[in-house]
Amino acid sequence: TDGSVSPPAVLTLAPLALDVSGFSTAPGTTIRSVLETRVNEQGELRVSADTALDTLGTTAEVTLAGIALADFQPYVDQAASLVVRRGTLGGQGRIVATPAGATTKLSFAGDIAVDDFRTVDKVLDEDFVRWRSLRLAGITYESDPASARIREVVARGPYARVIIGPDGTTNVATVLAPPGTAQAAGPAATAAGQSPPAPPQAPAGAGDPFPLRIDVLRIVDGTTNFADFSITPRFATGIEKLNGTVRGLRSDPAARAAVSLDGQVDRFSPVTIRGEVNPLAAETYLDLAMRFRNLELASFTPYS
Repeated sequence: TDGSVSPPAVLTLAPLALDVSGFSTAPGTTIRSVLETRVNEQGELRVSADTALDTLGTTAEVTLAGIALADFQPYVDQAASLVVRRGTLGGQGRIVATPAGATTKLSFAGDIAVDDFRTVDKVLDEDFVRWRSLRLAGITYESDPASARIREVVARGPYARVIIGPDGTTNVATVLAPPGTAQAAGPAATAAGQSPPAPPQAPAGAGDPFPLRIDVLRIVDGTTNFADFSITPRFATGIEKLNGTVRGLRSDPAARAAVSLDGQVDRFSPVTIRGEVNPLAAETYLDLAMRFRNLELASFTPYS
């Protein structure tokens, strides 16, 4: 039970099976440990580790299957105004812990998958982001020096909803803002001519981006819906059958990822999206060209 979050997060590991073999007080001994258990009666966790007793250096193989992400909702509540309705986490990988003086160097290599994922925003009680499956293949992480790389991310059936509210704020900004700050970030805070508070100055070096690289992001059969509630009558449209890639995502501010996506608007109008983005950097960059054909102009009546 983790009482540092509200409501407390509760994880039950049962039944626990632990096997330790090869123990000895002789120098150079390496012991073998195998832990198997279920997580909240649904998920499965298996860890097999070899540990050198002289140094406590450890190499572990970790396997996860069917971990219910909804069980971690208390942690989501601390960072965003959304509810995880469903989703399961699985994967496998190798963790290596190497003692280095007073610290321990960690590394990870493996794959992770999240299936049947669905979130709902707390403001409109509508779907926010969901997907059929998300595969992160070829993950590597090093703690010293800190860096991470993902060879390929494949999102199948992803869906996202973007809504402009009556006050001009977007659901994305509202949902992703920490609880208690979303309202202050909206236009209402400056309606009386007050300037929004300046962001706190980060200490020197704190703004350096964590080195992260995603070689390829593949979108398969994606959908996005857009609605504008700031006008009357309301406007809504969507892009369906979205397929393509984003290549070369990096946290380096100078990096540019190539975007190549194709889809359809309202099922009948093809759209192509080409350009460059850098969403992983502290200062995001976007330069996209979107080409639409055969759009039904009647759908734009709310704007006219």
